Amino acid sequence: MGLKWDDAKPAEKLLALYTTLLTSRQGHSLTELARLLGCSKQTVERLIDQIESSCFGKIATEKVGKESFYMLKRPKDIPRVCLDSRGLSHLALCREFSQRLLPAGMQKRMERSLMQAFTYQEGDGKAPSGIGEQLNKGYIDYGPFESIFENLVAAIADAKVCLVTYRARRNGAEKTWAFAPKRLLAYHECIYALGWAVTAEGTVKALFGEPLLLPLHRFVDCQPTGRSSKRLAEPKPASALGVMAGKPFEVTVRFSAASATYAAERQWSERQEVTPLEDGGIRLTFTATSEAECIAWALSFADTARVLGPDWLVEKIRAKIAAMAELYN
Repeated sequence: MGLKWDDAKPAEKLLALYTTLLTSRQGHSLTELARLLGCSKQTVERLIDQIESSCFGKIATEKVGKESFYMLKRPKDIPRVCLDSRGLSHLALCREFSQRLLPAGMQKRMERSLMQAFTYQEGDGKAPSGIGEQLNKGYIDYGPFESIFENLVAAIADAKVCLVTYRARRNGAEKTWAFAPKRLLAYHECIYALGWAVTAEGTVKALFGEPLLLPLHRFVDCQPTGRSSKRLAEPKPASALGVMAGKPFEVTVRFSAASATYAAERQWSERQEVTPLEDGGIRLTFTATSEAECIAWALSFADTARVLGPDWLVEKIRAKIAAMAELYN
């Protein structure tokens, strides 16, 4: 069995932290480093102090909102590193699982980069292919959005504000505003840009208390500007059922034996509880943030799942079912 990060020795975590900072050209937050290393923030801070006290590099620290970001001041002569063949193989597998999410041009560049990396490995120098595949039904063709995709990636990497033109509905009006993208999220075979709507000119400030989550395929145009978004906080994706942000609420659902296995083996929110029932079903309690998405999710199980609470959600689902029955009558 492979070594788990929780079992890694302090020296191994120190080396992993140094390698992460050395091979990255952008800062990493304390939260992100703690997640990558599988340890507490206090441990990461102690490891950073060890690097600082050594002669192997100095750490630059930047405060963005309430979060601290760390970057290693890169030496003129970057030491040679060995490429991990197993890690490259895993990247090749990830490519096959996710390649349809990327436009054709980005797929080709990814393929070339992997091939170049594999040429430095022993053996035939070929990247493994045909091991995995993504099954897509009703997927989005991101080919027409490649330039928008690239501009968003560049804006996030450089912490720049974009001027975006967006259409929320197929035949809806186009709207243009200043948007500071912070992260790209993949959810249900769709790419979303998570970021802040900001002031159009002057000091960059968020216009709303909550970030925006915009489907990339609804962008009409996206042009990075010279305005910096570094001072804006890093928004956190919801850790509950629903891609759209909202006030969290607890949901309890009873699943029959027909769908109990499917429901029980998946993580629907960061915190959830599964209770086995005598008839082979389960009772699932979890957290959701989007009322509309939760209703659609519950109805997707048809007659094999019944929402037990909260009461207001049960009533809305009952009304939705009545409207559907009327539609088919």
